[in-house]
Parts: sequence; C-alpha cells; structure tokens
Amino acid sequence: MDEELKEKVKNLLDADKDGKLSFEEAKAMALAVTKDVSSAARERLLAWLDTDGDGTISGAEAQAPIVGLWRRLAPYKHSLLASAGFICTFYGRNFKYTILFGRTFATTGWPSLKPALRELAASYERGKKAVKTHAPEIEKAKAALKKIKDDLSSGDEKKKVAVDAARFFSAWKSLDGVFAAIDPKKLLAVLKSAYVGLSASFASVLSESAAKLGVGVGLGDAIGNAINAVVAPVVARWLTRLKDRALENEEIQDVLRDVDDTTLASWVDTLISALSTALGVYVAHRVDDVIYLYSACVAGATLAVDKLAILLPPNLLHDNARLKQLAIATLATAGFVYQRILQRGHLPFFLHLPLAPFAISESILDKMAMSIRAASLQN
Repeated sequence: MDEELKEKVKNLLDADKDGKLSFEEAKAMALAVTKDVSSAARERLLAWLDTDGDGTISGAEAQAPIVGLWRRLAPYKHSLLASAGFICTFYGRNFKYTILFGRTFATTGWPSLKPALRELAASYERGKKAVKTHAPEIEKAKAALKKIKDDLSSGDEKKKVAVDAARFFSAWKSLDGVFAAIDPKKLLAVLKSAYVGLSASFASVLSESAAKLGVGVGLGDAIGNAINAVVAPVVARWLTRLKDRALENEEIQDVLRDVDDTTLASWVDTLISALSTALGVYVAHRVDDVIYLYSACVAGATLAVDKLAILLPPNLLHDNARLKQLAIATLATAGFVYQRILQRGHLPFFLHLPLAPFAISESILDKMAMSIRAASLQN
C-alpha cells in the first residue's frame, strides 16, 4: 500500500518522468493547489452570502453580514474602545504615526465628514426605496430581453418584440428615480470633507513641523484639561473673593457688578488652555521622540478613561472631573514608563492578527515620513 502511494505521489509531482522534481514542476503543483484553495474559498463565500440561492450576490446580501456584525458589536462599543485605549497606552510605540494621523483626522476631517456621510446614507436609503418601487418594471424588462435573446423564430414573438422593447425602455426611464434619489451635492460634500481631513492628516504625519505642532497641541489640551480640573476651580474661587472685596470700594462697584462668576471661570479656562497649548508646542519642538510616545500614551489613556467613565457607575468617574484627570495622568504615565523606561511595549502575539491593518498603515506612514523628511534635509 505504501509503495502504491509513493508511486502515485511521484507520478503527480514528476510530470516529465525524469525522476527529478524540477522548479517548474513544483511551481505548477503550487499553482494548482492555490487555485483549488481559491476556488473552494470563493464557493464557500458565495454559499455564505448568497442567501436566496440564485448564484449571484446582490447589494443587500453583501450588506447583510456587515450590518449584522455591526449590530452584534454595538452593545460592546464602549468596551472595545476602552480596550483600544489601553492598547494605545501600553503599546502606542508601535503605532505613533497612525495615532497622530487618527487624532488629526478626528479634529479636522471627521466633524464635517460625519454629517455629510449621514446625509449620503439617507440618500442611499431613498435610492433603495426607489429600486423596490420600480422592481416590477425592471423584472419585466429583464424577461423581455430574455425572450428577445432566446427565441425570435415564432411570428407571435416577432410581433411582441416592439412591445417588449418599449417595456424595457420604460423600465430604464424608471431608473431615473433611483439616480435622482442619490443627491450628487451630498456626494461632493463627502468627497471634499474626506479630502480636507485626509490632506491635513497626511501633512501632520509627513511634515516634521506639522507633526510636532499636532503633538504639541494634543499634549497642550491634555495639560489644560488636567489643570482646569484641579487649578481652575481654586483660581475661580480666589477671583470671586477678590471681586467681593473689591465691591466694597464704591468707586469700582459699577464696573464689577456686571461681571458674574461664570464669566470669570470662562476667562480662567481660556487662559489656562492657551498657556497649556503654547507649553505643549514648545515641549514638542524641544523633545522629539519622547514626546511622540507620551502623546500616544495620553491619547490612549484619555480614550480608555472616557469609555470607562461611561461603563462604570456615574459617581465614580463621570461626575468627578478631578478624579478623571488623575486617572488619565496616572494611566498615561504608567504606559510611558512601561514602554520608555522598562523597554517593554512589544505587541503580544495574540494582537498581531487583529492589529495587522494598523501595523501596515504604521509601516506605510513611517516610510513616507522618513523619505520625505530625508529629502527635505538634503534640500
């Protein structure tokens, strides 16, 4: 039995019967196996998506798995985002350019792109309704074309050709309602928003000055939020006391009477935010590689704590700004120490596959940034 099996394998691999396995024979065997695997994968994918068994995949059938997956993951949205925040905090050194790109796009492109996408989705739904409305006419047109193609030998069929053709053109005109339901202006707005956001995001990564500016502003926002949560209330109370004492002076009572405590607090917040942003930009230009890492840690910690504040009881983090900022600072510092000082932060093996798209994007952005910056230094 073993000899027969060996003979069959030999005959399968050694196509030219020369007793040797050449490179071309091995290549042909590999291509045959790959072709068989690809065909089997296509058949399985078709069987999975083709729910009505007509041998083709419609738009609704292709959309159904995505919608189903989205609905299944929706209850775990905040948990997944909190997990992503922890990954950015403790493994952000592997995705520093991707994180910077995402933060820039979230600031510049997404605010205008999101409503435009919502409007485009509404247009798409109107188009689907129009398709359903005109579906009978389209099916009749298909049947008419099939008759024209299959059999024109009968005299009755020849007489019906004109009627069937007229029905086809009527159905074609009904498709105008489908295309009219999709607003081209909304589509143009989506493309413009995406272009602006992506251009700014690529510039923030590829340009060293823009990258440092983006990192500095992000770091300044984190510093400002922390200071506002701790220092701003104290400063506001101190200014309120000064105001109350100053009101005892009759000469300035009319000036200070219209200044309320909310206005004072707003001015304090604005001043602290401006100074924090300037400090963040200054530090980003002074300390290069370290600040990239810490910025990624702060971004991840902020995302993780924000989502944990939603998942945990409201009295723990959501309603306590000081405790929330303390948690962000502690988590970001822990992530920075873990990666920078302890020299950890390499991705565990079980995260390689789920994070493969981000690893690919990081590799592309890193190579683009290095090549462009090297070219600018030469010039």
